[in-house]
Amino acid sequence: MRTLLPVLLVAALGCAPPATSSAPAPSPKTVEPQPEPAATVAPALPPLKITFVDVNEGDAILIQAGDFDALVDTGPGGAWDGQLDAALATVNGPLELLVVSHPHEGHLGQADKVLAKLQVLRVITSGETRGPPREATTPAFFERYTAALAAEGLVAEPANLGESFDPAPGLRLEVLATAGRVNDPGSGSDINNDSLVLRLIYAGRAVLLPGNIEIDAGDWLVQTHCPTDGACPKLEADVFKVPHHGSAHFSEQLIERAKPGYAVISAGFHEQTHCLPRQEAYHALKLVGAKVFSTSAEGVGNVSVTITPDGNMTWSTPNEPVFVWEGMKGRTCIGPAVFEQG
Repeated sequence: MRTLLPVLLVAALGCAPPATSSAPAPSPKTVEPQPEPAATVAPALPPLKITFVDVNEGDAILIQAGDFDALVDTGPGGAWDGQLDAALATVNGPLELLVVSHPHEGHLGQADKVLAKLQVLRVITSGETRGPPREATTPAFFERYTAALAAEGLVAEPANLGESFDPAPGLRLEVLATAGRVNDPGSGSDINNDSLVLRLIYAGRAVLLPGNIEIDAGDWLVQTHCPTDGACPKLEADVFKVPHHGSAHFSEQLIERAKPGYAVISAGFHEQTHCLPRQEAYHALKLVGAKVFSTSAEGVGNVSVTITPDGNMTWSTPNEPVFVWEGMKGRTCIGPAVFEQG
């Protein structure tokens, strides 16, 4: 019996339940609520205003959004200086961008005055120049322009085909054509077709600015940017600046593929140098359903459109009708004819 007792005691101890600890159970960990990160609020975009300044037979297009100002072409020199001066008086601070679509006097004639009047930060061109070796002499207006660039320490930058840039919040500029894209005689006589072509995008709206392109360059744009016979998003435009002041030498393909809702002709009233604008261009635009506005009305009349950040467009146009010539015989203009704005 003595030998069994220790064994039974050990067995009994082995079957006993484990001792219970008297330490309290840990409390659940309290997690302090964290504040939600502040939402990033994008600044509200300003409206975009585009003014087609009445500079007679020429182009001067002022583009403004908030503190951003750009000018596409400067119009000719002479009696119409006051119109551009009045438009540029609305520029707030420097002119961030000056665009020269091509070096014809009606588009570059007041560039020296613009460079003297405002601080210009950047100059973009088609890449086309004037003077030797293609011309015997350099036109005086082009010499004034290059001298003004040098005086301001600026170098004109040729735009690159296919380039796009965002010069202001919400605003995009696309380069659809530059100089050298069509056959150009050695004399450089085809400067119109070498125009810089820009497409401006803002608030879902597209504005096509094709300089002075004529049939060859207009057809080239269609062949290059419209791969099929259907829709051509790259050329479609809500607003279409009519090339070459409403000349009869226009690309029907371009107008048909651009399908503009609104078209603006920048031309002069009773301008008889080239008999522009012409009724052929006006009727082609109306055929695709465009509302046509023009600075060619009697008296001084800018055409402007304001595009809000939600894409709404508001127009300001001359009170007088659109003026067009019916044709040209020799150097004599035939007509005129007039049509209501819009």
